[in-house]
Amino acid sequence: MNMSTQTILDREKRAQLLASTTSGKNEAAKSFLGQLRDMFEQALEAEANHNNDLPDDVLDDLANHTIECTDPEWDEYEQSTLKKLANTIKIGIRGGTVNMTVITSFA
Repeated sequence: MNMSTQTILDREKRAQLLASTTSGKNEAAKSFLGQLRDMFEQALEAEANHNNDLPDDVLDDLANHTIECTDPEWDEYEQSTLKKLANTIKIGIRGGTVNMTVITSFA
């Protein structure tokens, strides 16, 4: 299975994506120039912004506002399920494009 998408990544999202790979590395950064580009992209990434300027009670009253659960910690269920089902997971991050390749063999 091969999937590609455009996204805006912060350091936290990038780390979560690369943690789900088999090798733990960015597959798009194999050559010297790829590694150089990857280092610049990492240096330019923003920190995750978890702050809201409005109080929670005001945010809850806004239309089309998602209410977060009481435990915002990601349980990594999807990641562990994918790792159990796949033989190899590769993720390539280049700019705002993320390419995910999942390889599994059926015996």
